[in-house]
Amino acid sequence: MYFPAALFTGIYTSLGVPEKTQEKVVVTYIFPDSPAEQAHVKPFDRIVEINQEKIVNIDQVKEKSIQFAGQEIEIKVERSNLEFLVSSIFEKGNVETQAVRLSPRKEPPQGQGAMGIGLDFVPITQTKTYPFYFMPFKAAQAGIDQSFKFSFDVLKGLGRTVSDLTQKREVPKDVAGPIGIFQMTGTAAQSGIFTLLSFFAILSINLAVINIMPFPALDGGRLLFIVLEVLTGRRAFPKIERYAHSAGMIILLALIALITLSDINRFILGNF
Repeated sequence: MYFPAALFTGIYTSLGVPEKTQEKVVVTYIFPDSPAEQAHVKPFDRIVEINQEKIVNIDQVKEKSIQFAGQEIEIKVERSNLEFLVSSIFEKGNVETQAVRLSPRKEPPQGQGAMGIGLDFVPITQTKTYPFYFMPFKAAQAGIDQSFKFSFDVLKGLGRTVSDLTQKREVPKDVAGPIGIFQMTGTAAQSGIFTLLSFFAILSINLAVINIMPFPALDGGRLLFIVLEVLTGRRAFPKIERYAHSAGMIILLALIALITLSDINRFILGNF
């Protein structure tokens, strides 16, 4: 856990310590020549008010667009620099609130909507900075907390994976093998240094949690035999231990092969 905690500490020292996360209506796409483009709405603007009414979900935006089609409306948006990590989106720097005015179309082109924007409901994490002499300590505390949080998330994910493999006879869509990890590493590297570092941190947690599981052939399985030896006062039959680790290795290799085949299938279909 030291490595991922150190990575998270470095990220939070640079970007700020996570304080709270709120789900907001975020502009994800702007169609050319739309009312939104003409009003200078920008990607990743967060819509917070329309005609002085607070916006808390996407349906409200759609309803207002229809209600005031052909009329000018005032939209308040939040703007700031965003940093995209693997697990979250951080607001970086000061948040500015700006008002834009536009007229939703009565008969928009098919698939564009009255304003001409794409929307999503996205969790945005606000950060807090501290004096330079205090910042590393607060960042380290948040980094350790985040490492434990992801550890529990990995455990829950492993439970879902086992359930899907045994009941549905399929590899879950969010499980990746060597090919998938290689693909995701390339994508994270293209997204920036902080995205890549957060990906390495989460990947390290995944490997650590899996390795400590009490399953033969893993370190956790070997630790289990040591614990049994301490409790019983005698070593288990070496042959039984050897067979258990061999069987565990065969199962692990079969799982890796199955997940790799799933990766190849998704790669061919373009679903990565």
